[in-house]
Order: sequence, then structure tokens, then C-alpha cells
Amino acid sequence: MPPSIEGDASPLPQAYCLLGTLAGVIGKDQTVTARADTYSKDLDGVFAEISGTIAQVGDDQWTAIAPEDGRQINVVLDHIVNTQLLMPQLISGLANDGTLPPVTGEDIEHGNQHHMSEAAQVARADVLAKLDQAQAAYRALLPTLTDDQLDRAAFFGPFGGDVTPEVLIQVIMICHAQDHLGSVKSAIAG
Repeated sequence: MPPSIEGDASPLPQAYCLLGTLAGVIGKDQTVTARADTYSKDLDGVFAEISGTIAQVGDDQWTAIAPEDGRQINVVLDHIVNTQLLMPQLISGLANDGTLPPVTGEDIEHGNQHHMSEAAQVARADVLAKLDQAQAAYRALLPTLTDDQLDRAAFFGPFGGDVTPEVLIQVIMICHAQDHLGSVKSAIAG
């Protein structure tokens, strides 16, 4: 299991999320088409949850702090969406070329800190537009991936070891998003 991802407080929720995701996908008679289809459906659900959460945030809550996260709600949502927008590029690079950028956990943490100040005034419409772009990108990519591509591994510094496109989908696109959405939902529920 990777260490805490992108400043998350604990890898434990990600571990439970990953186990649940794996249980729904791994099986002896699963084909690559079924795997890609399962991930597409899972990601459609995650993207619907992101969109629905954005819609639930009141205008007066948009720049309020999410106490469990320590960042403004709009910044957390923009972080989720920016990550979703980046993942198809990383997954494609890994699946097609067997490469990932040489980043470290510290690089990601530095980027998160920079993003926190840079995105303080990000508008809801901008976050939703990027969400649409991210959804189109993963919907275009996933059906093209073969079984071998989903299983291709390369070293990824933030995880401290090798990862596959499948792991990036499960841990970052699904679990990471859901973990952060939980902190936003708690904040807007009051």
C-alpha cells in the first residue's frame, strides 16, 4: 500500500477503498473488456459524485475551510478535478511507453501547497469545465487499453515502488477522489 497520498492524513481509507475496488474487478474469468468496462462504470460513478458534490456546495460555502482537510472547499474540489485531469495522461504514458514522470512525494506535497494558494479563488464553472475535460479524457482512454497495458508496471516515487495503470485508476482516480469528497461532504453538512 502506498504511503499517504497527496497530503492525505492516513492511507487507511485508501486501503479499504482499494480492497473494495479490487474485490469488484479481480476474477479468473474477467476479460480486459470487462475490466475496462468495470473501471469506466466505477469512474462514471466517481465523476457523478464529484459533480453532485459540487452542486451541493452553497455559494456561501464555496470558499469556506473543509476542517478535515484544512483547505478551502473550492480548493479541495479543484485538487480532485486537477488530479482526475492529469491521470489519463499518466496512465496513457505508463500503458503505452512504460514510463511515469520522476516525481517524489515531496514534489507532490510542494505542488499541493502551491495549488492551495493559487486556487483560492477558483470558480465553480472552471472546476466543472475541467471535470468535463477529465471525464472525456478517461472515457476516450480506457476502452483502448489492453490487458497487458493495464498490467504494465513502472516505478512511481510517491508510491515508493512499481505501479500499474490499474493501480493508478483504483488508488488515485477512485479512492483518492472519494477520500477528499468525504471531507467536502462533511464540511457542507455542517
